[in-house]
Amino acid sequence: MSRRLPIYVLVDVSGSMHGQSIQAVRIGLETLRDSLIDDPHASLSAAISVIAYGRDAQVLTPLTSLYDFEVPPLHAPETAPTNLGEGLELLCEQYDKEVVIGSQNQKGDWLPILVIMTDGEPTDVDLFRRMTQQIEQMKAGRTTSDPNKKRFGRILACAAGTEDSAPKPEIFQGLTSEVLELQRLDPTSFQAFICYVSDTISYTSQSLSAPVEIPPYSPDMNFPR
Repeated sequence: MSRRLPIYVLVDVSGSMHGQSIQAVRIGLETLRDSLIDDPHASLSAAISVIAYGRDAQVLTPLTSLYDFEVPPLHAPETAPTNLGEGLELLCEQYDKEVVIGSQNQKGDWLPILVIMTDGEPTDVDLFRRMTQQIEQMKAGRTTSDPNKKRFGRILACAAGTEDSAPKPEIFQGLTSEVLELQRLDPTSFQAFICYVSDTISYTSQSLSAPVEIPPYSPDMNFPR
């Protein structure tokens, strides 16, 4: 089996995502799939999984090769909490089942990319805090200090909503500093985030075969507000 670049996408399906917001995510996932298929590097290595979290967490799509990936139906009820901690817990379980770890006898998968989409702060705060301690974004020249942690090459988060309702970027502290803030979650605004995710995956897939500098996230990047 060839080495894969796993991409895990965590989608918020809480009550606040009901209607236009969840449709924007569905359209965004279709755009992401189509853009990666057109990329000669990403199309050969990328595999995508979609995990939904709201009242509970569920695997909508297990890790699937890009060519076989179909955007799953997304449904956000009118009322449901934002149990992101449960989403991360299920992510860790899937990581153990699906990601091939390298050894002396085989080459493992490349470090996965994690994408988190939410428009609210976690309601299962204690579980969320515990799970963030089990996930680690690797940095250049750094090796993990805890072999039990789930290692990711890049973690990208989208925090959407108005000033009063949007999750504070600080909630992702310890997970990632790459938090893109959108004041609304409609197809046009969300496409900016999807383009950034697609570019990140494309650069990463290119760097697997040749050195390519992956542009770091900057708070000054131009995204619709």
